[in-house]
Amino acid sequence: MGVSRKTGITALAVFGCLLACLPVLAALTQNAWVGIADAFTRAGAFVFGGGHVVLPLLQAEPAIASSIVLEQFLAGYGAAQAVPGPLFTFAAYLGFDMVSGPLAPVAALLALVAVFVPGLLLLVAALPFWDRVPEPERPIGARGRERGRRRDPRRGAVDPGDHFRGHRGRVLGIAAACFLLLTVWKLPAWVAVLLGAVAGVVVAATGVSLAWA
Repeated sequence: MGVSRKTGITALAVFGCLLACLPVLAALTQNAWVGIADAFTRAGAFVFGGGHVVLPLLQAEPAIASSIVLEQFLAGYGAAQAVPGPLFTFAAYLGFDMVSGPLAPVAALLALVAVFVPGLLLLVAALPFWDRVPEPERPIGARGRERGRRRDPRRGAVDPGDHFRGHRGRVLGIAAACFLLLTVWKLPAWVAVLLGAVAGVVVAATGVSLAWA
């Protein structure tokens, strides 16, 4: 069963509420547990790309930096590299070291859940609207493009990889613009990501063909 639009909007609202409310609660209460939830939620929300992108964000979080020395951080990174699974599981190690005593495993679990929750919420929020993104028209006889086209016989959904191949020209243009925003104008990563997302939504909504000429 698919995800309803109401569920998607609710997930997006929860995502926004976490990002807006947790920093305020952490500042007002000065509670260590709220600080852990805030630090790892923001790190998980602002990471776009490979797992290693999360490392500088985690290291820069005041709640983490005040509890974890560099030697501990590097030791945990080495341990995370030595075991299978996503690098985000490194959050469990950091959470464990941020709280001493018998509650350390609880802190590890909180950090692990907090770093994964933003991505899961965004995924749920995007699913109801994915099929509404317009597909570019394909010229007759374009067999090379049609090879990548795979549809679900039950729903008729287009494979996301095929969708990207048809839109690669403008997608790469938006990615290049975001890269310039980060490297030339030195904007924060979340600003570049937000502008890139808005550009993608606007282009898709206007029905502009995004394929190579």
